[in-house]
Amino acid sequence: MLPWLPLPAGVLEMALGAWIGPQGLHLVSVGPFLTNISAFGMGMLFLVAGLEIQPDLLRGKPLQRALTAWFASAGLAVVVAMLLVSFAGFDNLQIVALALTTTALGILMPVLRDRTHLPESYARTLISVATLGEVAPTVIFSLLLAGQRAPEEATILVAFGSVSILGLLLVRRHQSRWEELFEHTMQRSAQLPTRLVVGALILMVVLNNVVQINLALGGLVLGLLVREGTAHRHRLKIGERLDGLGQAFAIPLFFIVSGMQLDVRALAQAPSLWGLVPLLALAMLLVRGLPVWLLLRKQLSPRSRLALALDNATQLPLVVAMAVMARQAGLLTPPDATVLVAAAALTVLLFPALATVVLEGDRPLTTAELTGSEPPGPGQPTQPS
Repeated sequence: MLPWLPLPAGVLEMALGAWIGPQGLHLVSVGPFLTNISAFGMGMLFLVAGLEIQPDLLRGKPLQRALTAWFASAGLAVVVAMLLVSFAGFDNLQIVALALTTTALGILMPVLRDRTHLPESYARTLISVATLGEVAPTVIFSLLLAGQRAPEEATILVAFGSVSILGLLLVRRHQSRWEELFEHTMQRSAQLPTRLVVGALILMVVLNNVVQINLALGGLVLGLLVREGTAHRHRLKIGERLDGLGQAFAIPLFFIVSGMQLDVRALAQAPSLWGLVPLLALAMLLVRGLPVWLLLRKQLSPRSRLALALDNATQLPLVVAMAVMARQAGLLTPPDATVLVAAAALTVLLFPALATVVLEGDRPLTTAELTGSEPPGPGQPTQPS
């Protein structure tokens, strides 16, 4: 968030929310207005994540490896969740297991761009396995929520899925018209394409108040529709605008309001819960890291596989969204939700930084580093041998 404070923005924003919320200083309470603003922020968070999805990387062998890794993670997650339910007091095996299978693609993309050294195929491999860690749990979580509610909710989910598929087909079929709209309006002050996307997201928030749609899934689908309906140059432009709006306003409010809803007093009053936080973080590393470590032994070096395992186990946004929605639906107790979110926050604090250090150790040395000398600067004479 700040150059001199190398902590993830989402973690700091949740900490701020917990500090000013009902269980902290009690400066702010969560009412209908903040709930809707937070819902808009959640949708924006997953809309931006949907823009990061690269369908071209999910074909052939990369897709097979990503599916194999995710299903292996799901199997491990069920075993770990059974142990947590039996010995750690968690209530809902399904929600806990599903939370363990997620990956924070939206957090990893800026990290990948900032790294100075990446082994060949590392980024493509990570994006493919992380995409499954974002999409698969989101879809399955929507099905779980629909199954817990009245049959009408399941009908709404089917209708939403049908509309999404139809929208994707229409966007691809009429891409030229969408491109023409971009060409004529994107550089004008009205910013019509951006307004249309934001308006669609606001409509989803309104519908959520009426029929309880899953805004995480809705935002993800909307982001994918925008991506598939635009050429690369326009996609970058609208992506920058939506990312700026999200990161500067909507997404921080989602994390702040989510922090206000955390049961921090339960953690403070029960020291045993603090021990579950690093334990769950290690479980996330086991569930998401071990399958890719084993599966990619022929594609990457041991250090690169370790780094990819750490990156792939980085979680937070989807865990927060699941915890909030599951708690509201009565599927997760406030203490369980708080511990899950705290563990996911710990993965964001530690795993990407550790992965960067591991990758630096795998970087080939330059000539200057091998000889112990720096290359001459511009205009400086070389030293005679």
